[in-house]
Amino acid sequence: MTAANAKSQTSKTLTIVIPAFNIQDYLERNLISITKKEIIDELDIIIVNDGSKDKTLDVAKKYQKKYPNSIRVIDKENGGHGSVINIAMTME
Repeated sequence: MTAANAKSQTSKTLTIVIPAFNIQDYLERNLISITKKEIIDELDIIIVNDGSKDKTLDVAKKYQKKYPNSIRVIDKENGGHGSVINIAMTME
């Protein structure tokens, strides 16, 4: 994480963690609903891909590229919901 990126993450109003496992059909709809231009700069969105076998990771990375100061993607082996939350809680 760059210094500018670290600064932007600490000044966010709300952090949203999205546990993602094979949700390609729903993730984009979800992200469209929370990436409104009026609020996106206030959000820190962490998408944790939990070993999806579909295109979930591709969708997440597309939005990370579009909103690099607000969306972070973590890609990990499948470990279940608890492991997703534990990883997200370690993010600054």
